[in-house]
This record gives sequence, structure tokens and C-alpha cells, in this order.
Amino acid sequence: TTISCCLPCVRLCPPMSAAAAAAAGLPVRTGHLYKKGGVRRNWLRREVRLGDGALSYYEGDKQKGAVALQDVTACAASTSDSVGAKAKRAHIFEVVTKKRTFYFSAGDDHERDAWVADVQR
Repeated sequence: TTISCCLPCVRLCPPMSAAAAAAAGLPVRTGHLYKKGGVRRNWLRREVRLGDGALSYYEGDKQKGAVALQDVTACAASTSDSVGAKAKRAHIFEVVTKKRTFYFSAGDDHERDAWVADVQR
């Protein structure tokens, strides 16, 4: 996995490895995903950032929540067809902690698998 040092200079900066980004205190992965709500159970588009020991999600500039990576017991592609069926969501992965399971929907299987691999590191 490679990332650029910041979003505005994606074309100017050379890509760096996920390990180098983490060492520099930069997010390992950022992107927009749909996240299933814990209370209302609807799917909302969120900016998601993986780095600094957490998977954080945002609405605009406001952080809505975070999952500490040390609390993650499993992260995998969802095997349940019913999780996103009602909202016609696909490419779902789940992040499991002792207290809750978080569901995220990526744009395609490749993107989903990349998120899962980076969370598992």
C-alpha cells in the first residue's frame, strides 16, 4: 500500500509505504466509505482515516467516532448477504470489537480488500 504525504500535493510528492506513513504520523489510508449506523442502522457516507492507532470516521471536519485498533478482534469481508441488502450496499467489511461490530461499504472489492489488509496490520 502506498500513500502520498497529504491530499493537496498528491501529484507532487512521491508515494510512500504504509510503514513509512505510520512512522511519520500520517494516515496509512484515507477515503470515503459508507458506514452503517449503530442506532438508526442507516448507511451514511463518511471520510475514513486509518492511522495513529485508530480507524476514525468523519462528517466533514468533525470526527464522529473512532475504533482503537488495539480493540479490534477481527476485520474481514462480510460473509452475510443480509447486512447491506436493504440499502443495496455491496463490498462490505466488518470491524469487530468486544463491544460492537462496525460495518463499512467500499466502492469495489479491491478497495474493500485493501482496507481490510491495512486494518489487520
